[in-house]
Amino acid sequence: MRLRLLGVFAGAAMLCLPQHQLGQSLPLDPSRIPAGAWTYEFWEGDVHVGDLYSVVNRQDDLLVSTSYLSLPGGRQEGTITLRASDLVPVHSHVVLIQGTGAFEARMRYGAGPDSLQVQRQVVRQAFPPGQALPLRSEWSVPRAGRYDMQELDLVIQALPLAEGAGWQVVVLDPTVDHPVSVSISVEGRGTSTTPAGSFDVWRVRARGLVTDMIYEFDVRDHRLVAQHAPSQGIRMLLKR
Repeated sequence: MRLRLLGVFAGAAMLCLPQHQLGQSLPLDPSRIPAGAWTYEFWEGDVHVGDLYSVVNRQDDLLVSTSYLSLPGGRQEGTITLRASDLVPVHSHVVLIQGTGAFEARMRYGAGPDSLQVQRQVVRQAFPPGQALPLRSEWSVPRAGRYDMQELDLVIQALPLAEGAGWQVVVLDPTVDHPVSVSISVEGRGTSTTPAGSFDVWRVRARGLVTDMIYEFDVRDHRLVAQHAPSQGIRMLLKR
């Protein structure tokens, strides 16, 4: 799951590569997604507020990603299960608890040849005041380029990252009652230094979420090395 908000480089000049258009299938290769377990440091400004534990594993024809983040006065947990062959979502579960507020939701998907049937169930919610979501909702969306919010980083890992490449996707976020369009762009290649060491990385920006998210992926194996939400002063750095 990594950091999912309810998102010094010396790269060469960006090339004018064709940009993917919304509604087209993405050039995904799920074998690019590394399986394993990782721990990340979570920072708000200059304050280390906790660690995030993430696991990605393959189970037969499924890919399962889980994570747990403990914060002062709260926590965030998430699980997403996908078809390993094409990353079509099967089901997801997210829990957000902060202070006296709580939100928990489940998403289930049924994939047809051209469409994705979505069922959302809000199990509990106590924030924000006055913005309650329907407890249950169902809708149908075109299948191409549509993914669960919790798999966005996995989708990026499966893409052919290259200077200037870009794609458009739609994510289905259980915390809002409508699909969200997200623009993904590879901003360059550089070096990222974390508690786990220094890495040659691709820097990728996702726009259209609550805030812009910047991902840094190891060039060699597409492992997530760091993630930033600059406007909110949030950083996540690979620890081990």
